[in-house]
Amino acid sequence: MEAEPIRTHLSQMPFIPFSVVTSDGRSILIPHPEYAFLTQGGRMLFINLEGDKVHHVYVPMITRIEADSASEAFPSEAESRA
Repeated sequence: MEAEPIRTHLSQMPFIPFSVVTSDGRSILIPHPEYAFLTQGGRMLFINLEGDKVHHVYVPMITRIEADSASEAFPSEAESRA
């Protein structure tokens, strides 16, 4: 995935919590835009977890973005072009 769909979801108003799903199947919730930081070049996404833990994700390893509710999902950029 590229960074732009993530930027779009992080900046939407009102914000809708979402998860990023990685190529190994992990799903990481972003409950609020202040919990995530996308580097300027768009290659790394840092997500603040509970406490002082930070999860870093290499953006090309993100396969899709899912809405927090299980009923709605956002297609990845690759799926959008298909």
